[in-house]
Amino acid sequence: MERPSRRNWLSLASFLALAGVAPSSVSQAAKVDRSNDRTKSPFAPYVTDFGATGDGINDDSKAFQNAVDAAPQYGGRIMIPAGRYLIGGVDCGLKAIEWSGDGGPGQSDRLGHGGTELIVRNGTVGIAFGDGRTNLFRGPVLRNIRVSAQSAASHGGLLFRAVSTAVATNVVCSNFLGDGHYGWKFDGGGVGDKFPT
Repeated sequence: MERPSRRNWLSLASFLALAGVAPSSVSQAAKVDRSNDRTKSPFAPYVTDFGATGDGINDDSKAFQNAVDAAPQYGGRIMIPAGRYLIGGVDCGLKAIEWSGDGGPGQSDRLGHGGTELIVRNGTVGIAFGDGRTNLFRGPVLRNIRVSAQSAASHGGLLFRAVSTAVATNVVCSNFLGDGHYGWKFDGGGVGDKFPT
């Protein structure tokens, strides 16, 4: 019988390691550090747990920021129930937060299905991610959210500062009008960059 090649042995060892039946030396090499994996996070509160009203009138910025501040350093999921949330100046810093809304974009008003809408206060940026100087490889995830301007005076919806990866599924930014205003902006950033709060 022919002796297995090194390539075949490594393939078999990798398969066995994934199946959990490999010798300890092989399984140790196959382990992956997932200590900062947001999918393992038990942190998944609702913004309403932090006092958000979602009525489109009261300022919910503090509740959103408190939810971010309560999240572990590696991030976590923050749930946003159906409603209209007036926000501005929410800063996620280096936390890889997953923002998860109810329903699809535009369902808050136009379709009448009660989706999640973030209304960005005049003169502010809604939510900022990253710090502008540290590359955020595991960036934010946004799902089922409409981001809109309170009026033409709203500066911007979502600001990504030195963020390599961001995932947006079923997200719409609208009504950000005028020079320098944006729905979303990817900015390499620089040391000490600030955003309007």
